[in-house]
Amino acid sequence: MSSIVRTKELFPMMPYSTKLCRIVGFWSDASQPRAHWRVYAFEVLFTMMLIIPGTVFIIRQDTDLVILLKATFEVVSFFMFDIRFLVHVSHCDTLKACYYELQEALTTFVDSPHEDVRGVLKKLQQVSGWSKYYHLAVFCQIQLYGPVGVVASVVMYMIGKIDVEDLPNPFIEVDYLFFNHRSSFWMWLLIAVISVLLEYAMLTLFVTNETTHWGLLYHVSGLFKIIGMELTRLDACVDADQYINKLGKLVEIHEAGYRCAARLEHALHNVVALLYGFCITQICYIMFVMTLTDDVFILGGMIFVAQYLTFMIFSFSMFSNEMMDTSTSLTNIIYGTRWYERSAREMQCVFFVLMRTQKGVAITAGKFFPISRRTFAMAMRNAVSYLALMRQFYGDS
Repeated sequence: MSSIVRTKELFPMMPYSTKLCRIVGFWSDASQPRAHWRVYAFEVLFTMMLIIPGTVFIIRQDTDLVILLKATFEVVSFFMFDIRFLVHVSHCDTLKACYYELQEALTTFVDSPHEDVRGVLKKLQQVSGWSKYYHLAVFCQIQLYGPVGVVASVVMYMIGKIDVEDLPNPFIEVDYLFFNHRSSFWMWLLIAVISVLLEYAMLTLFVTNETTHWGLLYHVSGLFKIIGMELTRLDACVDADQYINKLGKLVEIHEAGYRCAARLEHALHNVVALLYGFCITQICYIMFVMTLTDDVFILGGMIFVAQYLTFMIFSFSMFSNEMMDTSTSLTNIIYGTRWYERSAREMQCVFFVLMRTQKGVAITAGKFFPISRRTFAMAMRNAVSYLALMRQFYGDS
């Protein structure tokens, strides 16, 4: 694809997500092919301030069932999220190669005279701009899982409703082995502020990771849509050489789209398998905990995490489904042209392209099955079934 586009201004693809990638360290310039040290620093901070103290809390504390279930859920969640970040870092070069090749392929159509093609490019830019609103929405929802509880605890302490020993753990259930963060109010407040800042940093990493993957998947689907639009215009070519040249360029761009989809599958198949298994069990786990408590802060945090996990696998399923549909639709589009009116040489080229378009693309869960709307519905159904089973065992005990 590097020979196709050199003189045009590059298509502005996913500006907000790529900016976030550079800020947090997921994305670096061409001179720095690997991830930045900042993302590794975040990983160390999360481990030292959240995962290890959370594990210590589970081991050392003798408390009620709901708190222990909540603490276990939090530690497992952060461990899984750490794995997601490490996978993103390990496939940083793959994602960057996908981005740049996809950007060049889309740039080919920037000056297209056709309104439908320009409409797809405009829609791609609009959807990319929605990333910042998603980021804002997640930040607004996360307030119940930490900041609101911290503020409420400070107010209750100031008016004498609770003592220092009764101050709750900020953000998640933790026990710092080498010091007692409830030894004084100011020590607790310092840990609370650090925990909330880590929460916001972690959330920024989540959003960056997700919007980058979603954006790339959506742009690959957009590229296949544009290729389909251009294939429908092959009948307008009256000259055989013009027909073959245009078909050859579309084949080259189509191959670029396939390579980008293959890179995304390589970078995401393990993550998607992890997310599907993790989300099914954790959504079931969250709903089970919610049936055992009426604490408003625990319920608020659980509801946020449940809808967040659900939306995450729903989005991956929808984007994968759309990419699969748009790639396979090219077969019907090219078959619907008047290829039968062409010469033997032109028909031979069409049949060659027809065979290539029959090779569909999709994101799979661990190479086992392609994810789609159907697999998302099955995942939600399994989560509810497991919840009913857990409630039955809990009631019997």
